[in-house]
Amino acid sequence: MNIKRASLQQKILLFFSLILVTITVLVSSTTLQSAYQHSNSQLSQSFDTARQVFLYKLQNDGNVLSGSLRSAAKDFNTKQLIASGKEDPESLAAVLVNQQRRSNADFSMVFDGEGQVIYSSLTETELTPEAFNSDAIRLSVIDGDVYLIKSTEVKFLEQQPQVDAWLLMGINLQKLVDESVQQLTGYEVSVISGDNYVFGTTNRETAELANFSLLPNATMIEVDINQQAQIAYRFFADEKEYTDVSFVFSIASESAFLNFFQLAFQLSVELIIAIAGAVLLSLYLSNNITKPLRVLAGVAKRIQQGDYHSPIPDFDAAEVNNLSKTFEGMQDSIQAREAEINQLAYYDTLTGLPNRNSFIKQLKHKIETGNGESFAVLMLDLDRFKEVNDTIGHNFGDQLLKLIGRRIESLKLADAFYARVGGDEFAILLNDVNERDLISMVKQYTHLFDLPFEVEGIHLDVDASFGLAVYPEHADSAYGIMQCADIALYKCKETHHNYIRYNSEFNTLSIQRLNLMSELRLAIEQDQLRLFYQPKLCLKTDEVVSVECLVRWVHPEHGFINPDEFIPLAEQSGAIRQLTHWVIRTALKQQQQWQQQDINLQFAVNISAVDLVDLSLPAYVSEQLTLHHVDNRYLTLEVTESALMSDPDAAIKALDMLQRMGIKLSIDDFGTGYSSMAYLKQMPVSELKIDKAFVLDLANSDDDEKIVKSTVDLAHNLGLSVVAEGVEDEASLEILKRYDVEFAQGYFIARPMNAEDFFDWMSQTNYRKIANA
Repeated sequence: MNIKRASLQQKILLFFSLILVTITVLVSSTTLQSAYQHSNSQLSQSFDTARQVFLYKLQNDGNVLSGSLRSAAKDFNTKQLIASGKEDPESLAAVLVNQQRRSNADFSMVFDGEGQVIYSSLTETELTPEAFNSDAIRLSVIDGDVYLIKSTEVKFLEQQPQVDAWLLMGINLQKLVDESVQQLTGYEVSVISGDNYVFGTTNRETAELANFSLLPNATMIEVDINQQAQIAYRFFADEKEYTDVSFVFSIASESAFLNFFQLAFQLSVELIIAIAGAVLLSLYLSNNITKPLRVLAGVAKRIQQGDYHSPIPDFDAAEVNNLSKTFEGMQDSIQAREAEINQLAYYDTLTGLPNRNSFIKQLKHKIETGNGESFAVLMLDLDRFKEVNDTIGHNFGDQLLKLIGRRIESLKLADAFYARVGGDEFAILLNDVNERDLISMVKQYTHLFDLPFEVEGIHLDVDASFGLAVYPEHADSAYGIMQCADIALYKCKETHHNYIRYNSEFNTLSIQRLNLMSELRLAIEQDQLRLFYQPKLCLKTDEVVSVECLVRWVHPEHGFINPDEFIPLAEQSGAIRQLTHWVIRTALKQQQQWQQQDINLQFAVNISAVDLVDLSLPAYVSEQLTLHHVDNRYLTLEVTESALMSDPDAAIKALDMLQRMGIKLSIDDFGTGYSSMAYLKQMPVSELKIDKAFVLDLANSDDDEKIVKSTVDLAHNLGLSVVAEGVEDEASLEILKRYDVEFAQGYFIARPMNAEDFFDWMSQTNYRKIANA
């Protein structure tokens, strides 16, 4: 049953007096605001007009002075006197003094065509005449006074192109800026040079108190001087501000806004009368009209504070009741939108797990309310996740991330809190853990990846790296503990462990790595690097037939830096090409010197995956071989197995190009990567190096012996010779000989040496020297 309610509009009409007062207030305030804006706009326009009038006056004064100068410059007698000014300065001075008086100028100067002073009525100043030969207003400060300066060219023959002399005069600005300017513009005028008041119609003390020199350019601004408001407007004679001379117009605020203040007083009286009537009416209207509004205002405040469940009452007036229903709908909509926003802000849309914002919020809450209780943060990042996306598609990658999120959530340890904080990165908060149980918990998370994940019938073996940090041992803030866990995570990925606990040294090393990255290029350019040479022994003839060139860096501050540290930095920073070029150049230079000393050895140089796809490398190698007169057959380029397999097709093309040049190619560190036999047989290499990991303990390990034997058989079946690196004892050397390994290198034969030590070693070793080619 519909109940007809009285209209709110009908009630308002009964009390039209309130409406009248309200309208009066609104009209008054609007009028007052418009009047103020209008007055302000008029004042701004007035300032701008006054500026234009003032600058026009200065422009006109300058034009008059320029006209006088041009007339003098065309006068034949004046030209003659200027031409003979150096021989007869007195006559020139007499004419210029007379011209200066006629031009109402305060000083004059004459320059020759090179800008050197011939005559000056000033004692000492440095002016460039060309700078003042312009229609623009040119001002300069000389001995604390500001001058309007103009110059003109003097040509002894008018048709000639070159300038023979310059005539320059200046008028003290105090003659031009006086009381007449104030009457003309309607404002006090101050002349400012830099931070100093020079002169003006404004009192000096007033100008200095107002700090006119600090005012912004071309902006009307109010300043307070001795508790009296002033409106000031600062501007420059030239927008490009060739000098630091500026001008300030000022006027008392009372005078500037006189009409506005009168109107404001009238409106204020009317407003007081209207308010008095409104107060009387409001006593009667408060219970009839404003009560529903106050109730709804209270509802709006509760909604603002997040209370979306308080009931909203019904009202008699139809309009107010409709408004009440609108509030109710608005309350429901805000509640739904806030829930949606909260979901987007604090939860990952893919996995449904909390996101980084939520995780950090949880950490902050834990720190604020935990009274210093210890907790741990475990960060995990998927290994080679990009390969999953690139191989089977991003849709599979997304489904894999969902499965990983579910599997992690299934392990409920230490009231754990889980979040996806990056693309393939997850974070775990382990609450109230003790040191005894912590490692056991971490291992349980690492074991989650022992079983494969099934995505649309495809079984995927996924590995993950974990970084662990403990509060408050490693950091005392949410962001700090996250950073520590991140550092530990990337240290874990770098060292290929399952997990790593944060150590403060990791952070230092990270900073050091950044410094080294920037210092490495400098080290290459300044020749701070050194090449060491490790001999390779032919096991059939006991001859030293080759050396491997190994780069070393002895840092002036950090001492010896392991190549495993700075070579990856070179690859990351893009300096690897520069480093490789240095090694090739230095090695071939040493080869050339040793050939002159009857030492003919092959040189092996390591190149990286970046070098392998560098199309300029073959040309550079050819250039250096020619430059140092070294035969191509004496150079071997070694490339790691992992570098070859990162992009095998590109590697094969690059190796083909080098092989056609007659350069020997070798696969380094064989056995540590994942070589495809199909690609291996296509590669134009002639040598395979067994990684030292399988040779170091060869004499004591049956497994290593089997691996070496099978690798040698594989190489020989492919027509490749074999080099074993890492030979540490004679027993291992004998095993290699028994397996028909062609070459060996290692500490048992000789350590890497610098060029001088290697030369001495060659002269003393019992191994045979290769016969001269």
